[in-house]
Amino acid sequence: MTLFTVIGLIGVVGVLAAYGLLSSGRVKADEARYQWLNIAGTAGILISLGAQWNFASFVANAAWLLIGLVGLGRIYLKRRR
Repeated sequence: MTLFTVIGLIGVVGVLAAYGLLSSGRVKADEARYQWLNIAGTAGILISLGAQWNFASFVANAAWLLIGLVGLGRIYLKRRR
C-alpha cells in the first residue's frame, strides 16, 4: 500500500465521518468542524489521485472541496457580523 493510498483512505474516512455525523444529528452543516472534515477528507482523496489519476474522481472531489470552502467561508463571515 502506497502513501498516496493511505492518505486517500484517511480522506475517505474523513468524508464519511462528516456525513455520518451530519446524518446522526451530531453536527450541523453550518458548523465549521463539519466543513473542515469534508475539506480535509476531500483534500486527502485529491492527493491520492497523484498515484492513480481518475478525471471523474478529480472533478467530483474538486467540486466537493470548493463547496466545503465556500461553506466554511460563509460560516466565518457570519461569525464576524
